[in-house]
Amino acid sequence: MQNLYTPSVAVDHQSQPGNKGHKDGSGVFTNSRFGGRLDNQLRRIFMDVGVLSQSSGSAYVEFDSTKVICSVYGPHVVEGSEASFSEEGQLACDFRYAPFSAAGGERREPDRRMAEDEVEMSQLLSRALAGSVQLAKLPKSRLDVRVAVLRDDGGALAAATVAASLALATAGGVELADLVAACTV
Repeated sequence: MQNLYTPSVAVDHQSQPGNKGHKDGSGVFTNSRFGGRLDNQLRRIFMDVGVLSQSSGSAYVEFDSTKVICSVYGPHVVEGSEASFSEEGQLACDFRYAPFSAAGGERREPDRRMAEDEVEMSQLLSRALAGSVQLAKLPKSRLDVRVAVLRDDGGALAAATVAASLALATAGGVELADLVAACTV
């Protein structure tokens, strides 16, 4: 894999003015965020494209311990019961958590049906990508975007959005207005 992100030089944030950490009762400095990051520190980022050979486009993204892989299939002709004519193409997003994705070693129940949170995340991902994908240039076509969250340590939707944007950018025959960036605040 090729790392597309080069981190900047580490700075000692404990001695910086405006640091929002605090001292506990023993006088020891503690960070206010889970994982030891300060409020003004970003997650470590890693991105790679073309990680799956059987898809039109694919990407792998890490935001610290959150790990997401995305594949794009299409554009392909819509057939059968879905074949109602449309001037614009269709964008179908499928967001799934792997059973082993929960932080802290907890396991999600494996289920073939989408959980409520997965349905909601799929809809949010579709809305985030719809403004960038030029669906008007893909009549009677469909793009399938599939996201698998391999590890969720926070910021899974942001990581999925970035991964999907990169995968769409590498998929042949898909025009984008621009890449979609995302973060979790």
